[in-house]
Amino acid sequence: MTIKNYIEVDNKKYSYFIEIVDSEVSKIICKSAKIEQEFLNEDLVWLLKDLPNLIKSEKEHKEHKEKKEDFVRFRVSKKEKILLQEKAKNSGFKTLSAFIKNKILA
Repeated sequence: MTIKNYIEVDNKKYSYFIEIVDSEVSKIICKSAKIEQEFLNEDLVWLLKDLPNLIKSEKEHKEHKEKKEDFVRFRVSKKEKILLQEKAKNSGFKTLSAFIKNKILA
């Protein structure tokens, strides 16, 4: 039996699968966290609790590998910038760039 679910990290949904192997072991597959291995069922709660951190860590690692050299610039008024910053903060983003990229590229 396979259970498919999603977890939200930084306003983006990531899928993961739980394949029940037997009464004591399940296999977890989450490509976003680069996990594909078996765990004791009693440890699943802790793994799922830590899954957002594992996804963030893998995402940060990937971003460091992809060197960002190009810039995209555009002008906004002071009021527009404040509004953008407020929306980014209220949406859970740490930076305005991350917010804008998420909205445009998602």
